[in-house]
Amino acid sequence: MEGTDGLIGFKETNLRNFSGSMKLIVVRFFEDGIEKYYGYIK
Repeated sequence: MEGTDGLIGFKETNLRNFSGSMKLIVVRFFEDGIEKYYGYIK
């Protein structure tokens, strides 16, 4: 994965039954001292 500062990563990906291209974006953060990840598709 590539990103700008190591806390946000993204990867172009293909989805089944979808003709366009999408990006999977993953954000790493800490909440109450616990490392967590949040992902979404753009």
